[in-house]
Amino acid sequence: MSDNDSKDESSLNTDSNLTKNDLKHVPTRISESVNIVDRSLLSVPYELLSANIKEIEHLLEKKLLIVTTYLIKKVVNIEDKNLLKEKLARALERLQQIKDHIKKIDDDMDRNLSNLFTRLNELKNEPDLYINQINPNFNFDTYRKRVSWMLAEYLSRKCFTNTVGMLVETENIKEFVDLDIHQNCNKIIDDLMQHDLTSALAWAEENKNNLSKINSNLLFELRLQKIISILKSGTLNQVLDLINQFITHEVLTKCPDAKKIITAAIFYTNDVKQEEHDDFISYTTTVETLVDLDTNAEEIDDRYRYLMSDQRWNKIIEEFGRTISKIYGFREKSILEDLIQAGFSAIKSKGCRDYKNPTCPACLPEWSSYVEQIPNLHKLQSILICPITGTIMDYSNPPLASPDGYVISKNALKFLNRNNNNDDYIICPKTNKTIHISDFKKIFIT
Repeated sequence: MSDNDSKDESSLNTDSNLTKNDLKHVPTRISESVNIVDRSLLSVPYELLSANIKEIEHLLEKKLLIVTTYLIKKVVNIEDKNLLKEKLARALERLQQIKDHIKKIDDDMDRNLSNLFTRLNELKNEPDLYINQINPNFNFDTYRKRVSWMLAEYLSRKCFTNTVGMLVETENIKEFVDLDIHQNCNKIIDDLMQHDLTSALAWAEENKNNLSKINSNLLFELRLQKIISILKSGTLNQVLDLINQFITHEVLTKCPDAKKIITAAIFYTNDVKQEEHDDFISYTTTVETLVDLDTNAEEIDDRYRYLMSDQRWNKIIEEFGRTISKIYGFREKSILEDLIQAGFSAIKSKGCRDYKNPTCPACLPEWSSYVEQIPNLHKLQSILICPITGTIMDYSNPPLASPDGYVISKNALKFLNRNNNNDDYIICPKTNKTIHISDFKKIFIT
């Protein structure tokens, strides 16, 4: 081997080692490298892409392995030609199904990868708002796509499908909106509000591996609700079949309502024969359902009324909302709602109620009912934000008042002076008057 070959091989090994070391520092989740506002934009395609990869791994490691193992160990030993043709045809049919499934997943991966790349590229090229806002040529249209995305996400969650479609087409943000995901989630929530479990159970069964990984009880709760839904209309045998099928030791441990449901079956099911009743009492004793079976019907009804109430349905809807947020990575509320609430919390004060200011958003009558529900921030000291730089004015960046009473920060004064050739005069951005920097007086925050 020549010296050049040795150098090339050494270089290759070094590059390989660098790659492995670099991979140790690559974030394993979006939340490790992206701020909380941008995370919702990236999380859905990222999580869907991860799910696609895991699904392909499952197909290759499980289903394809079963077919290939069958061909290697079983088919080769078949001597009957007709039987061999039949088995091979069946194996080819299974392989074609796997191929079609992989093709579908591959198409989904291409779409999710394209969406993720487009969003990352947009965030990369977008100027930093905190820096760009002090630019004299600042234009808010620079962030139009971000605002459109946040608005589309809010409208998608609130089921304004037609409006979202028009917004997506007008602003060209198709790759920024996860409309299909929100439509599916909204449909499931609507069905649950109508006391229909079909779509929710189908979704939970399809995603049961993901539910297990995040330690969610949603599938268990939905199955328990299915038992509850037939307590009054079904027979004891029907209820027992579902109990034996769905209520395991794990369910009894994780879901407090499971034991109550078993006991409630005695009192709510129809056509209960005496021997079935006696057998079921024995069954409930084995799961430590501590209920006095001689209690009168009215007391029992009070004790278990919650199982039949809308309150339990609401509990499942809330659990579903929390679960999809964890699985798809988006927030429980839309980012637009959170930002509006954070903004009003920052500017709201007692003066918004007693002394209305027409320039204060929190004082506007259109928002009065909403602002009333937002708590006041507990501030030990007043906070002033510079209208020029958008930064907090404090002891290191003190506020300065112009002769006309307008307040800006010391850093903003330096910035305006630099833009005016450092001649110690600035043009006031509010009045357009020329003012000497010595005319600005320092004020103190209390």
